[in-house]
Order: sequence, then structure tokens, then C-alpha cells
Amino acid sequence: MKKVLSLIWKYKVYILLVFLLMLGIIAIFYQSPKKEAVIKGPDLPSEGVSYKSIIPGVSNEEDVKKQLGDPINTKKEESKKILEFKSTSPVRTHEAIIEEGKNTFIKEIVSVKDKIKSQDLIQKYGEPTYKLYNQEDSSAPFYLYVYPDKGFAFIGHNDGTLLEIWYFPPTIISEFITKWASNYSFSQPPPSQDN
Repeated sequence: MKKVLSLIWKYKVYILLVFLLMLGIIAIFYQSPKKEAVIKGPDLPSEGVSYKSIIPGVSNEEDVKKQLGDPINTKKEESKKILEFKSTSPVRTHEAIIEEGKNTFIKEIVSVKDKIKSQDLIQKYGEPTYKLYNQEDSSAPFYLYVYPDKGFAFIGHNDGTLLEIWYFPPTIISEFITKWASNYSFSQPPPSQDN
């Protein structure tokens, strides 16, 4: 036992250095940033529903103009270019959003002349995955019905009336709300208090 203690005492500096080195390695291992898993839900398709052969996330600005013609107006908002196109509505226009050269969103305006109902869309795509409520207008009887994994949504009334159809790259609902529907929520807003 005396020999062991004498060896430890003789090589105490080396033993201490090895011990500190091991502690340092363990500390680095536990403090290194862990790769967080990206929560994507089910595997998302690379392409969603298309509008007149335009596939959001795939098609570019040239593809949009080829299918819809020249825009009647172009706006810039931050890094987005918004192209407006004639619709069947006398006061509202279709919109195509271009980001970094790619089409990322299309808003199709639906009017009475289009003769399309929400039931037609439900028959084609199935029941909507989510129903969202407009938080800015609690009196609005229109809801946003969303199929995030298909890259498709529509604003409609329970009676089948449609206002808009939205096309976007497939995503998860939280990303959809953040990017495209920030004024919508899962909960119905309280009725407005008119004085």
C-alpha cells in the first residue's frame, strides 16, 4: 500500500492532468449542441396541388407569366414580389407571390361566375385537415379550410360559398399559419362588442 501511495505522490501531476483531461472531454461532450430533430409530421410530398399547371415551390416567375399572362400590377413587400392577375371578380385580383425566383403562393379569387362550391373541393381532396377562424373579424361567417400536407386551402362558408383558394408548397400547419395565415387561429374569437 505504501508503494502505491508513493507512486501516486510521485506522479500526482500526471494523474491530475489525466483526470482533468477526462473531465474536460466529458464536459465538452455533454455541452456540445445536440442536433434537434425537425418535426415535420408525416413525410410531406415535394409538390402540392397545382393551379393551371403552376406548382408552388417548383414553378418560377416565368412559368407563372406563361400560364396567367402579364400581371396587371406588381408590388414588392420585403423580399416578396406580388404579381396581380385579372380574375372573374370586378374588384379583386388573383395573386402569385414570387420569392427568390420561385412561386411560393397563389391566391385564386372565386366569384359567383366561377360556379364552384366548397363541396366540389371536398369531393376532390377529401375533408379538410384543419378549420381556422379569422381573428380580425369575428362576425365573418367564412372559415379557412386547410390541407397543409397537400399545399392547399380555401376560404369558404358553411353553405358552400367560396371566396378564395390558396396554393402553397406542402408544409405543416404551424408553418402554414406563421407564413400565410397569421390572422387565423384554431379557436373562434369572441363576438365583437358593438357599443
